Amino acid sequence: IYSFYLHRKERKEQINLTWTLAFWQSIIRFFIALDLSMIGWQKLFHLQFYTPLGILDQPFSSFSGEALTWAYFGHSYAFTCVVGLLQIAGSYLLLFKRTSLFGCFILFPVLLNIVCIDFFYGLEAGELGHAIILLIGILYLLLQNYNRLAEFFFKAKNNLVAVHFKNRFIANMIRLLVVLIPLLLIFSYSSRDKNPQLTGKYTVTNIFINQKPVIVTSCEDSILTTVYFDKGNDIVFEFNSQQRKLIGSYQFNKQDNRLSAAWRYPSNQPMFEGTLIMTKQNQIRLLGKIGQDSLQAVLLKNK
Repeated sequence: IYSFYLHRKERKEQINLTWTLAFWQSIIRFFIALDLSMIGWQKLFHLQFYTPLGILDQPFSSFSGEALTWAYFGHSYAFTCVVGLLQIAGSYLLLFKRTSLFGCFILFPVLLNIVCIDFFYGLEAGELGHAIILLIGILYLLLQNYNRLAEFFFKAKNNLVAVHFKNRFIANMIRLLVVLIPLLLIFSYSSRDKNPQLTGKYTVTNIFINQKPVIVTSCEDSILTTVYFDKGNDIVFEFNSQQRKLIGSYQFNKQDNRLSAAWRYPSNQPMFEGTLIMTKQNQIRLLGKIGQDSLQAVLLKNK
């Protein structure tokens, strides 16, 4: 903030503050380098991206944004080392005037990525603020070379051999194809959510197996407790545990409410054949058979 103030003062009062600016810019470079190199070394020594084993065994949906982020990045130590080494290398390059611009180019995408992750994945405000301050510092150092960067990116001669079109409209239309072709291909596909009225997670209640009522909260491992209707016509029957599931694909006929499911895992399980009846909002009545066993249940959609 003080450096921005000095620049404004220099322009407004037409005074030379070169030495003062050089001092404060050196301070900025030193502390950004110290901070980021320290974070980089922490990655190499397993002091970042560590998630307790007890949390790793919890359901994916129970993870907070921060726990999810750390578990994902911590899954690959090699990738963690790459990020850490980039932070260390960029920091050390920042310390020398001749290489400081190169260091900024290395650190800018790293810090921008960190800021986006911290913001969109809901990490603590202190971590987000810390990353934003570092990013602003790098942007400030980059802006000190604005004229050089503008010359390099927009004015300097490009050594790529270009194809010249007599008609500029044709050239622009060819460039536009880079946008249009992907969009046309995407729009040519139908939605993966074939049955949006069903898609969701359901808790099983009022279950009857072979016309006999069953207590859903019992510890028996054969009791259906949760049903998932997913995009792409995927279906999952969960039996009282995350470890006991039937995973497969289903077909649903909206005309007669017929439902059939074939299991991919385990593949030797008999198909489910039955019907779905929408009794009220977020509630479905399921009737059918798995092999020789009949099944009746009410499914309540989780919010």
